[in-house]
Amino acid sequence: MAAIRQALQRDVFTARDERLLGVVHVTKNKSKSKKNNFLCLAVTSEQPVQVSVSVVKKGARNDELYKRHIQWLLTDLKKVEASQNPTGTGYTRFINPARYSGS
Repeated sequence: MAAIRQALQRDVFTARDERLLGVVHVTKNKSKSKKNNFLCLAVTSEQPVQVSVSVVKKGARNDELYKRHIQWLLTDLKKVEASQNPTGTGYTRFINPARYSGS
């Protein structure tokens, strides 16, 4: 996991002057293919510090770099729902009021 963390820092976060704080490997619950998706927590290095949660995906081919798929600022998130059953599978849902104004 340390090699993945270093690659994510280099490919995704260094270009935007961000520091990667944490990484979790995630998959879609209904997806048959287990693609390399990561949920990342990062902070900016300039003041005021902004904390963001991002979904990062690896490119379709093995030689492609990691790319940021979705990003939420922590201040914009209204609620994070997560659940895990005894078998170890679960889900996480992020609710962003700017994106889902009806909730």
